[in-house]
Amino acid sequence: MKRFITPTLQISVGLLSLTMSLIFIAVSFGLVPNGAGAALEARGRVSENLAVQLANLAGRNDAVAIKETMESVVSRNPEILSIAIRGADGKLLVEAGGHDAYWIEPADGKSTATHMSIPLRDADAPQGRIEIVFRPFDTKENILGVPQAMMPFIGFIGIAGFAGYYFILKRSLRELDPGRAIPERVKEAFDTLAEGVLIMDEREYVLLANEAFVKNIYTIPEGLLGIDAGDLPWLLADDGTQAPEPPWRAAMRDEKPVLGVSMGIHDRFGNQRRLLVNATRILDGRGVVRGVIATFDDVTVLHQTNEQLHISIDQLHISQLKISEQNQQLQRLATSDPLTGCLNRRTFFAEGEVALQNARRQSQRLSFLMLDADHFKSINDRFGHVAGDRVLIGLVDVMKQICGEGNLVGRYGGEEFCILSSISAEQDVERLADQIRLAISGVATWLPHGERVTVSIGIASLADGACEIADLVKRADEALYAAKTSGRNRFVNWSSMPPQSQAPGLIPAQVAGKTESPTPSSVLAKSRVAQKPNDELTGLPNGEAAVEYIDAMIRDDIGGRCFAIARIDISNLEYFNDRYGRNVADALLVKISQRIVSKLRRSDMLARLNADEFLLLLEPFEGMQQIEPIVERVRNELKQPFLMAGHELFCSCCIGVSVYPEHGRSYEDLRRSADNAMFQAKRSAKGEAVFFDINMMQEATARMEAEQRLRLAVRDRRFCCAFQPKVDIIGRRVVGFEALVRLRDDDGEIHLPDEFIGLATELGLIDQITNCVLDIVIKSVDRLDAAFGSGTTVSINVAATLANDLEFMLPFTRAIRDSKVPDRIILELTEDSFIPKGAFQTVIVPILRDVGIRVSIDDFGTGYSSLSALADITADEIKVDRSFISGIHRRPRNQSILRAINSLGFALNMTIVAEGVETFEELAYLQAATSIRQAQGFYFSEPFYLEDMSGANNFLSERRLAEA
Repeated sequence: MKRFITPTLQISVGLLSLTMSLIFIAVSFGLVPNGAGAALEARGRVSENLAVQLANLAGRNDAVAIKETMESVVSRNPEILSIAIRGADGKLLVEAGGHDAYWIEPADGKSTATHMSIPLRDADAPQGRIEIVFRPFDTKENILGVPQAMMPFIGFIGIAGFAGYYFILKRSLRELDPGRAIPERVKEAFDTLAEGVLIMDEREYVLLANEAFVKNIYTIPEGLLGIDAGDLPWLLADDGTQAPEPPWRAAMRDEKPVLGVSMGIHDRFGNQRRLLVNATRILDGRGVVRGVIATFDDVTVLHQTNEQLHISIDQLHISQLKISEQNQQLQRLATSDPLTGCLNRRTFFAEGEVALQNARRQSQRLSFLMLDADHFKSINDRFGHVAGDRVLIGLVDVMKQICGEGNLVGRYGGEEFCILSSISAEQDVERLADQIRLAISGVATWLPHGERVTVSIGIASLADGACEIADLVKRADEALYAAKTSGRNRFVNWSSMPPQSQAPGLIPAQVAGKTESPTPSSVLAKSRVAQKPNDELTGLPNGEAAVEYIDAMIRDDIGGRCFAIARIDISNLEYFNDRYGRNVADALLVKISQRIVSKLRRSDMLARLNADEFLLLLEPFEGMQQIEPIVERVRNELKQPFLMAGHELFCSCCIGVSVYPEHGRSYEDLRRSADNAMFQAKRSAKGEAVFFDINMMQEATARMEAEQRLRLAVRDRRFCCAFQPKVDIIGRRVVGFEALVRLRDDDGEIHLPDEFIGLATELGLIDQITNCVLDIVIKSVDRLDAAFGSGTTVSINVAATLANDLEFMLPFTRAIRDSKVPDRIILELTEDSFIPKGAFQTVIVPILRDVGIRVSIDDFGTGYSSLSALADITADEIKVDRSFISGIHRRPRNQSILRAINSLGFALNMTIVAEGVETFEELAYLQAATSIRQAQGFYFSEPFYLEDMSGANNFLSERRLAEA
């Protein structure tokens, strides 16, 4: 609305208003002829003429003529209602028009505009009078005191005057346009500036706006010239208050330039733009301020960037605070047991090592107490885990209260706790242990019905710090076991136990105090174990001696005997052997055996079965609650890193446990059950310890059946290949295929690789399946050429376990060379085939290069991907895993990763293939945002079989290629 009311229109309306006001003033002062006055004067003349005429007729006493004259006048003049002659005595002599009905005697006897009285005289003597009644004036004809007859005149003046004023003013203002005072070359110079420019007069009216301001900052249809600069849609301050004084106003007031003022404005599209404004005065030749020039630098992008930077900084501060809080929380979690608040095992032993070193330097004595809650499993079973947790928390509170600040209290695992004390005297340590035992047994509030909790405590001391922490733990554990087997709710000091003749953990020995008499068969077996040579590397009994001893125990059992065997498999020993050499691997095996032995009781036995597998005999035990903590201690111990040859190595192990007689009544049955449990641990991929149960037997049976079916399929070569096209999304053509192996059973049902590849790898059948795939591919090349033209490639997947196996790869490569199409074959290998750099990189790749076989890195980004690793890999193609391609158009992080892979592949001269393209949006993003040329996925085609190429459901339609 404001844009419509221009200065020309405002001035025109003002002038018209002035003109109309002058007309109304003239009317009010009577300067304009009044219609009512003229009418009254006309009535006076009519009355005088009529009076003269009637007086003449009366002088002749012509009553008839008087009557006719009066009636004629009334009928012919609508303004006259009645006429009468009244005698001197007041009686009507002659009348016309019903005079009595109209005549009203004036109050003062004088004539009025409607009732006129003209006297009749004879020689100056009154003879009567003539009375005339006129119609009253119509007051409705006046509008605001102005006669209605003048209104057309006034309306004409208003319309014509407004048009005239507007036309004259528009011409005048155009001729007097202040912008014309600025030369055209000056305006053109301002228009070349990138910054917006406004020139304003001293009243802040715009005299000039350059092209940059009009186009980029603000404009209105009628232009900016002549409008008040303060009326532009400037933004409020950031806090929502009125914006500060405009810089041009401050420049004119303070008589000095104003620079770098931040302002905001709504542009012509309604968007907010941020401006940096400079203003300076314009002076005439006499030094008088005539206006101001203001420049506007558009810093919207910079402002938005700064705002985003501030937001990012704030978010960074918030993140740092959160990270600090999380670090503190992680520190607490890393050093404390989350349930009880005491030190966790790792921190306890780390601080214990420090305490041990200090004790050695100061020649002090350390004591170690291991505490175990008696029958804790029954507490959980009877009262629930909440009550069990309350007991554990209470145990720690009692230990901390009694031990004080100078001793370390930690949780060893489960219901076992450790105390490391600097108390030197044996009797003082035993007094501390007994004080803890009595305090705990005296608490009646932890369990319902006032039931009490008791503990067993094992004590071990090291004189002058001569031994390691592991020795303290082992001795305290043996003393704890003695305390539990001798009645519980007591403490046993390792130094007070009877000496043992055998080294702990190598040959089973009975715990002191146990009265069982060994049978002759078991004694004989024990002596044979002692006589047979131990394993040369570890010093442990060998597998044959251990099996003989277990068989003897089973034969001598007359009922009631229980023991457990555990098979411990070191999964990644072969990797260490390949990576660091045989010496490091052997030294690691020795360390592993020592750590396992350190966690065993004196009655347990550890033997080495083969290169990377141990057999553990746990005997005797009363129930699973005794076996589980020992196995858990062994597993946790093997999780800790090994420092070997300057490298920190982490061992990966799986443990399977079976129990006699529940899981078997012969060693073979027990071994089979333990093996099934160990395989279950391997499948979990978590390095767990698994106890055998009956369900594993069913799984083992199902596995045996699956193995049998797979072996028969390999023997009968019941494999086929589905081919998935690889498309050039720029050239819109098929450039290659990936051969995907399938298993077709006797019933014709197709099985995908996920169902059999893993099992084939475990059984060592993957090499035969890969050779079968190669045969199928070589035979399929001609049919693929016939359907898609020559020159397409075929990719074959090779497992990482085979890539570095020279016995497989050398004949496999020769078979491709002899196929006469080696340049058409691409070997697809996952990243772990290249890392570490082994036989494939050093031996096989040069052979492939000579033959003409290309190499592709499959599923790139999901394995060992790193820039440094990729730089060392000799490959021709990178296949980006579908997890990065899926929904790429709406996943910014994956977009960044894909661009990095794209740039990296380009720099290394590798072809990039996008796997798993399933939607048009994913394809569109690849075409628009990357230089990737090749892709494969269900968007183009599902994998097809050669026999289906000519079917109705052709895998690749022209529409798909056209869209690509």
